[in-house]
Amino acid sequence: MSHQRTQGSRLPATGIAGLAGLLIAVTPAPAQGPPDIVWMAGGHSSRVRAMSSSADGRFLVTVSDDATIKVWSTSDRTLLRTLRTRVRFNNAIAVSPDGRTVASPEDALIRLWSVSEGEVVRTLTGHVGEVLAVAFSPDGSLIASGGEDGTLRLWSAADGELLRTLVGHTHYLTAVTFAPDGLTLASGAQDDTVRIWRVSDGTLVRTLAWHSRDVLCVAYSRSGALIASGDEDGMLALWRASDGALLWTIKAHGPNASSVAFAPDGQTLASVGGESRVRVWRTSDGAPVQVLEGRGTSEMFVAYSSENRLIAGNSQGTILVWRTSRRRPIGAVSSGHTGIVRAAAFSSDGQLIAIGGAANTVEIRRVDDRGLVRTLRTDGYGDVYTVAFSPDGRLIATGSHHNSVQIWRTDDGELLLTLDGFAPAVAFSPDGQLLATVDGKVGRLWRISDGELLHTLTTGGEREVMLALAFSPDGQTLATAGGDRDATVWLWRVSDGALLRGLVAEASAVQSVAYSPDGLTVAGGDDIRNITLWRAADGRLLRTWVGHTEAVYSVDFSPDGRALASSSGRYDGSVKLWRVSDAALLKEYDDETHQVVRCVRFSPDGTLLAYARDDATSVLAGNPFQGELNCGQGATVSARCKNDGRRVIAHLRAATPGAAVTFTVDSREPVEVIADHRGKARVKYTHQEAEAHTVRVCALEAGC
Repeated sequence: MSHQRTQGSRLPATGIAGLAGLLIAVTPAPAQGPPDIVWMAGGHSSRVRAMSSSADGRFLVTVSDDATIKVWSTSDRTLLRTLRTRVRFNNAIAVSPDGRTVASPEDALIRLWSVSEGEVVRTLTGHVGEVLAVAFSPDGSLIASGGEDGTLRLWSAADGELLRTLVGHTHYLTAVTFAPDGLTLASGAQDDTVRIWRVSDGTLVRTLAWHSRDVLCVAYSRSGALIASGDEDGMLALWRASDGALLWTIKAHGPNASSVAFAPDGQTLASVGGESRVRVWRTSDGAPVQVLEGRGTSEMFVAYSSENRLIAGNSQGTILVWRTSRRRPIGAVSSGHTGIVRAAAFSSDGQLIAIGGAANTVEIRRVDDRGLVRTLRTDGYGDVYTVAFSPDGRLIATGSHHNSVQIWRTDDGELLLTLDGFAPAVAFSPDGQLLATVDGKVGRLWRISDGELLHTLTTGGEREVMLALAFSPDGQTLATAGGDRDATVWLWRVSDGALLRGLVAEASAVQSVAYSPDGLTVAGGDDIRNITLWRAADGRLLRTWVGHTEAVYSVDFSPDGRALASSSGRYDGSVKLWRVSDAALLKEYDDETHQVVRCVRFSPDGTLLAYARDDATSVLAGNPFQGELNCGQGATVSARCKNDGRRVIAHLRAATPGAAVTFTVDSREPVEVIADHRGKARVKYTHQEAEAHTVRVCALEAGC
């Protein structure tokens, strides 16, 4: 994703900043939308209501009570897109043959989504009552829908025009599908019938009447020669499409036959019905061919991929894949967590990422290809709240809801050490010798080699809460932050656990904390949407700004210290990138973020961002400002103070010619200038306090 800088208003390389408050730095306009996604891993965090595949089996779409629609590629089982819906209960879904459009009913409406843009591009209105079924024609030009009003409606996918209304069913319409040639379509309803319609003029071709209970599903074979239907009694029926002849019936499930799909060759069909298995039948005579075992949950939907693999989704949000030659699943489309994802951490070499979430689970994945290296199962029950790699990458620490901190060996997943106590946050010291934890009330410093508790950190205050922490880069100081009541970030001396100072925020609670890479600045995010920067040396408040519309759950500095990432929740659900020098908003991602983003982290080289979402999804995205925020290789900065520090002159040399860079003095008074053709830039600050000063530009700094 490209980043466009504003032109025409920058100071020249010899610009002078004099009076504080009169200088406004020119900043690029922030862009909203999805980030530059490298990969996503995840499923759904709540019940899956409906699943549908494209006609050729290349794409799969699911909709869940977690208020998301997810689009998947069946060939490599990857999550392509997450769409945030307006309602939590959708009982139908469809994806166009090219995978570009999703049709999602919401009550009596049908919303058409652009998958690439993540937005509703059209709304279809006309039904009376809830829409219960929807399907695309094989060429993607038409949409069929039906619902509580008993009508079947045909729409133009291009402009949303209602083309015709087909009347015939006498009760709720529950299923609809097009024939492969697009000339006819079949509908099933609670009047116990399947009806075949001619698409060109809406004529009822025939009625298939055998079922004695509500028809729940209907499907054409890929040749169009056969039609299968299932009902509320768990019965399957196979029909000849050309004349409506009933070929066979069978008791397939109890109680419901909720979904049916033909294999691409038409020789078999698969069905599911509320059991933890998929049943496969021979189409020639209805004989059972095989039973495919699930994972102990009720399989509700079934489809075939373009590679002739069978896909089934269950109500708990898991979507499994089978080779038809094997009884047990070979993998999952919805690979990843099936609950809230709370934590993410990169290994120091940037090769691995650990992701912690619901059901005591930590996944270790390869950064380059999303490959799952291993899964760690923590003790007890509940969510994993925090995860951290040791500096050498050999250890992983996890903190879970069940009162335990555990340390694991990365290469084989062996559990090495368990420490008592609930831990919403853990961190390794920069030298890898210590582990810091907080348990909601106090902080603790542990020696990793033997698990000995070295220091307990407590202020002794009645309102004391500790839920977040961060080591200074030199490992000499630990910052802890509170939760519901504590508006202070506390700094502790690591060597003896002594309390050094408190950094006071303008909020009732600080939710997140981070040290800048140079150790000079501490950032905190609070419960009333603010982000605050303090000078670590003396606790001086440098800047506070409104970062989000809800609580700021996570903050993290980029490795060069020039940018700060933040995330929020409670229906804000955005990830934002800020320029540290002047708090300018560089980017806002409000798409592919869901309602709550618990954690955001930069990769060690700054090229990537990882974040964890409440909809069971973790995301790896590119950092659009990597390299752009730097002055270039070999650049240097110097500072000279005059008149006892009241005047500061800063020089940048050997920068990238033409680079737009921002100077600050003591993290204040940002001045954006352009390096000249020799890579030089110069800024003067006047009317400063008579004291020592620090000038910063890019990842460089100089004092005087």
